[in-house]
Amino acid sequence: NTLEFYNGVEWREFTVNGSSGRAVFMGGGNGGGDLSLIDYFSMSSQGNAVDFGDTLGSESRRSGCGSAIRGLSAGSDDANNHEVIEYITIASEGNSIDFGNMYNGRGTCAGFSSSTRGVWAGGRSPGTSQDTIDYVEIATLGNALDFGDITQIKQWLAGCSSPTRGIIGGGEGSGYASPSRTSDIEYVTIASKGDALLFGDLTTQTGNPGGFSNSVRGFFAGGEPKNWTKIDMITLASTGNAIHFGDLRQGRIVVNGTAGQIRGFIMGGMNNGPGAYVNIIESVEIASSGNAVDWGDLVTARWAGASISDSHGGLGGY
Repeated sequence: NTLEFYNGVEWREFTVNGSSGRAVFMGGGNGGGDLSLIDYFSMSSQGNAVDFGDTLGSESRRSGCGSAIRGLSAGSDDANNHEVIEYITIASEGNSIDFGNMYNGRGTCAGFSSSTRGVWAGGRSPGTSQDTIDYVEIATLGNALDFGDITQIKQWLAGCSSPTRGIIGGGEGSGYASPSRTSDIEYVTIASKGDALLFGDLTTQTGNPGGFSNSVRGFFAGGEPKNWTKIDMITLASTGNAIHFGDLRQGRIVVNGTAGQIRGFIMGGMNNGPGAYVNIIESVEIASSGNAVDWGDLVTARWAGASISDSHGGLGGY
């Protein structure tokens, strides 16, 4: 489904006819503890997720990104394994494989990617929020390298991307007792290294939303304030504030998002009122504004995994 070529320095790929349209959810956690489960579903037809394999360890607070071929999951809030990056081949089922280590091990990052480069921004090294941005070349195994910094230290933030830009939205400072949430949206140019720049603002100060995009529009959905239902939208190619796109069917925190070019998906999370983890998959039509609709269910109710797509908005570029 992709064409690859060598530019004299590295291999590059771009999508020719689109990929299979598969979304994958790696790891996560619920009331029973952290999980190693990987499940997946088709983004072209409604239905429930099915088993894909297992991650290297049982961990939550992961962040995902990837190309049309590989899906990467990085980080956690586990003091013993919080730097691990692992990968899967999206088109085939199986267990994840070790990729390398993060430049600065942490969980609850914003993950996003182009066709060739995977990036993680912000997050939390056990107990402390971070402003680190690090990156890997998706086609080759190895440790992440330093990319730059976001504008302030924060955790529980979300990411999405176009083929050229990575977008970071929402998040909160250190600590759970009185978190300092932000409405900031920031961006980086994925092909070059450097610090993030301000893009605009979300419609409200939001922690732990889910982020997703096609190549034109980016979205941030759910999170906090408690059981937030709002879905915000931005145009990736221009800077500016987000606008209200629609609402989730059920508000919840620590949701995961991913997308193809036509639909965006919001998965899992926790209803923070009764403290119930959910297995819900909802979808929106990206080209038109409106509320999310039911798509299916994850194999197991959980939050804070790594969500990955083989046809997200960062692909198709060079």
